[in-house]
Order: sequence, then structure tokens, then C-alpha cells
Amino acid sequence: MNIFQSNKLLKNSIWLFCFCAFIACSEKNTTDVKIHSDTINQMDTLKKTDVVKIPIEVFGKWFTPHAAMLNIVFKKDMTFVFNNSDDKGNDKLELGTFTFTNNEIVLYKTDKTTEKFTFQKGLDGDPNYYLQNEANYMVKSDQ
Repeated sequence: MNIFQSNKLLKNSIWLFCFCAFIACSEKNTTDVKIHSDTINQMDTLKKTDVVKIPIEVFGKWFTPHAAMLNIVFKKDMTFVFNNSDDKGNDKLELGTFTFTNNEIVLYKTDKTTEKFTFQKGLDGDPNYYLQNEANYMVKSDQ
């Protein structure tokens, strides 16, 4: 083996290592979630065997800035606990399941209502993650 072949082998090995490292790092930012049958009943387009990729940042605690009593927790079993308020400002605990598709989270509440949020990462170097809809603006609290 001459020096040229040795350098080519080294370059190919480095490229392969970098590629594998990139794939491994990309996979750490999502988690596979098996969809539960009660969620399936609410979303006819999914099959019981479907597995969806959800960014790991979705799971955990979210709060409303300057109103931390308004918060939501997304669990890996695809359920949520939402400490919300009603139209009169009274505390209201809401439970249910959720789905995630195309940066949209849909809450399926036990009272048979739904609520949609847009999930997004901060812009221009902002490391935070945000949930937003017409009534709520939340920030990820456990990053």
C-alpha cells in the first residue's frame, strides 16, 4: 500500500465517521412514540402500528411568561396535564391526549374539545422553544 492509498483510506474513514456521528446526533433530537389506541380513535388517519417522530423538546414542562400558573406538561405516553383558566379567570385543570404533526400540537381534551398549538424554536440564536395559539403563548421551561 503506497502513501496515496493510505491517505485515501484515512480520508474515507474520517468521512464515514463524520457521517455516522451526524446521523447519531440527528436521531437524539427525536423520540419514537407509539400511538395509543385512544389517540387513534381521535385521529382516523393513523394506524395502530404508526410510530411518529416527535422532537424531544416537545416533552416536558411549558409555562406562560409572567403567568406561570398557566402551564402544560406533555408526557411521553402522549398525554398532557394543562393548568389553564376559563373565560372568567378561574383555574381549570384539563387532561387528555395529544398528537404532533408538522410542528402542530393538537390537544384532545377529556371534555371532547380540541386545542391547537404551533411548536417552534426561537429565531436568530434564541435557544428557547415556544408554543403558541390565539389564546396562549408558552415557553419550554426544562431544556
